[in-house]
Formats: sequence, structure tokens, C-alpha cells
Amino acid sequence: MTYTIDEATRPALETFQRFDVDTQLALLWFGYIDLKEQLQPAPPPSVEAPAKAVFDKFLDLSKEEQLQAQRDIINGAANDISQTYNSLSPNAKLDVWFL
Repeated sequence: MTYTIDEATRPALETFQRFDVDTQLALLWFGYIDLKEQLQPAPPPSVEAPAKAVFDKFLDLSKEEQLQAQRDIINGAANDISQTYNSLSPNAKLDVWFL
């Protein structure tokens, strides 16, 4: 995953990255659950279309394959879905997770 951080968030990110991939995914999920009512994603078409294309790739996978694809994205695996995801803008990457 690529991202930009400032010095104030670096310790939290470093702590997060020390967790195994499934714990990282769980933390992201529970964070989303806590915030979802406050989120109002309305991305422009230039963000929404590529994010939807990646999300649609997930829909073609079984549940176990979807989980593995998420693990691969977090771990930076060199496969089709991770590489496609990594080519997205930061806003499109966020939209993939919203979807």
C-alpha cells in the first residue's frame, strides 16, 4: 500500500504495520464500522470508474479469494489485482475500500 504520512501519524502507522495482515484488515473493518455513518463518499467519475473496475474484479472471486486478494494488497503481492489496485490514485484506492 502506498500512502503519505506526517510525523504525527508515523508512530500509529508503524504500530499498525507490525500486526499480521488479518489483524490489519480487521482493524480497517472495525474502523470503517465506527466511521461509516460519517463518511459521504461522492467521488468524481475519474476516481469512481477505475475504483469500480477493481472492485468488480473482487466480485468475480469466491469469498476466500476475495480475502486473499485483500491480503495480497496489504502485503504488496505482485499479482494482477494488486498491481491494478496499486496503479490507482490514492482517492480511487480509498473508493475501492468504500465499495
